[in-house]
Amino acid sequence: MDRTDKLAEGKTKIIWEDPDRDDAVLIESKDDITAGDGAKHDVLDQKGTLATTTTVNCFQLLTVAGIPNHFIEQVDERTFRAQRVRMIPIEIVMRVVATGSYLKRNPGVVEG
Repeated sequence: MDRTDKLAEGKTKIIWEDPDRDDAVLIESKDDITAGDGAKHDVLDQKGTLATTTTVNCFQLLTVAGIPNHFIEQVDERTFRAQRVRMIPIEIVMRVVATGSYLKRNPGVVEG
């Protein structure tokens, strides 16, 4: 599959134009892992494959439950096809303790 038209790239995924459908995109999971707001970076073999499997399973559960979503189908071990949408830029990070960029945005909070 041709992957020459990259639309966006983040820490964990690359979004590609879908050469087969104008109303869809291809979302490819990367093997990259980061920590410390990007200060640490490494590549973990097969992480992209595991991430895609997990993502596809979650979207399939949503679909079975009747919850609308943008998932269409899995394309290969690290890529799935999704409806082209305008994304709401929300990131949620769950931690057991207050640390990292949360402390930078909330200077009155003590780490821990």
